[in-house]
Amino acid sequence: MVIPRSINIQRAPDPKSSNPVFDDVMLIKNGEIIFGIVEKKTVGALQGGLMHVVFCKKGLEATHDQIIATFLSLFVYECKYSALEEKN
Repeated sequence: MVIPRSINIQRAPDPKSSNPVFDDVMLIKNGEIIFGIVEKKTVGALQGGLMHVVFCKKGLEATHDQIIATFLSLFVYECKYSALEEKN
């Protein structure tokens, strides 16, 4: 996944905690995933989600080019992979 370098997101039950004990904890520093699971609430367009943060900081074009295009590529790959598995 391509995340712009200036993006920082911390999702945790306790924002002051940096301990990744829970599944819903996510830390992105300077565009790099430090720890956590990429899931719907982390990526979503809701306030604090990856798409929302990238859109607010970088604008529509960067959001499309770097985030949405990545997910479209993953979706196409998954469809092709699933079709190959069904043939075997």
